[in-house]
Amino acid sequence: ILFSCCGSAVAVGRTPPVTHPTMAKIWSCIDCAMISEEEASARRRNRQLNRQLRREAARHRAEMRLLLLGPGESGKSTIIKQMQIIHGVGFENMEDTAHIVIDVLRNIVVNMAELLNALEDGSSALTPAIRLGQHDNKERAKRVKELAVGMSDDNQNRTMCAARLSPIHKDPEPFVEDIRCLWADAGVLSAYDRRSELQLSDSAAYQFERLPGWVAGGFVVTNQDVVRLRNQTSGVLETCFQVGAHHFRFVDVGGQRQERHKWIQCFSDVTAVFFIANAAGFDMRLREDRRQNRLKESLKLFSELWQNRFLIHTSVILFLNKMDLFREKFKRPGAGDALRRHFPGYTGIDDVTQAEAFLVRLFEGVSLHWDKQRPSNVPRTKYLYTHKTCAVDTDNVKRVFDACRDIIIRLNLTALNIL
Repeated sequence: ILFSCCGSAVAVGRTPPVTHPTMAKIWSCIDCAMISEEEASARRRNRQLNRQLRREAARHRAEMRLLLLGPGESGKSTIIKQMQIIHGVGFENMEDTAHIVIDVLRNIVVNMAELLNALEDGSSALTPAIRLGQHDNKERAKRVKELAVGMSDDNQNRTMCAARLSPIHKDPEPFVEDIRCLWADAGVLSAYDRRSELQLSDSAAYQFERLPGWVAGGFVVTNQDVVRLRNQTSGVLETCFQVGAHHFRFVDVGGQRQERHKWIQCFSDVTAVFFIANAAGFDMRLREDRRQNRLKESLKLFSELWQNRFLIHTSVILFLNKMDLFREKFKRPGAGDALRRHFPGYTGIDDVTQAEAFLVRLFEGVSLHWDKQRPSNVPRTKYLYTHKTCAVDTDNVKRVFDACRDIIIRLNLTALNIL
């Protein structure tokens, strides 16, 4: 029995030699003629789905997934904000900035209350005691502390904060005057000089000094206002950027201890880990555990991540962050002694260059320790790249990321077995 297809005759029941291109096409036509329309439609859908899956797989391989890890208040979210400014649209053209205004006002209230509570009659009074410099400021201090009750830098009480701070947004002058007078008070300034003993935002002074001009200008939000805004990250936040021909996906995870159980769900398909450490925290305590030194917590967490079995082949880019604050501390006498008090291995003096080198050795020592335990017949697949950063400085973050970009692309090509 002959069947005519594409101008040729073929005997049905006989398998043509599919190795020949023409015969393969003929056999395909015969196959199409012998199946139902429903099955043909299903096959077309299947081919379309397979093409889409191949495109998605190719896109996924080309995408570089970067995981930002580190303790709370190390600057992870600030890095993400800077990337939005550098490679995105920034924050200065946002139509609705009311929530940012409320968050900045909340930061100001919480930070001033922290300073006031460190005074003589406060809930976290410093020793030796510090008093308000001006008796007239007692009522101002009382108003701010009452306003701060129940407020914090996390997002769980944002609705309550908005309700309480909205009247200030509408009529800010009395509040501005209270903050201005308190920030000029000798007692408050003395407490600020001992801020390493408190839980104060790094941008407290910036926000106190910016407040009068910010209010006078109609609460116009700048990129720097957002960069210096303190908001505790909760959960997992993903942000994507296109830089030239390359696609980067940044995964930011909350760094507080209660958030770290969520980290493991982010460990798959990671191109590189950005570990952010607060270099200026060498003489500070954790917010969630005031017995623990912040830099020691960073080292402990770094060590745990370096040997984590899910990240055994994932290289780490270390950002020793807040170097501007670290260097500022070393302008004051006794900084070397303070570093040695918490890290007896430091043998230098009040010399910032020696101190910076010591911090680098602390973290590199962790990677070298675990690398020595690798069997000699097992090739090295994990590397540490160290950078000193200032996350609130847009130019600095841009320079550092540009330097890291080639490393990230190379790591991605290696993972795809292209290098």
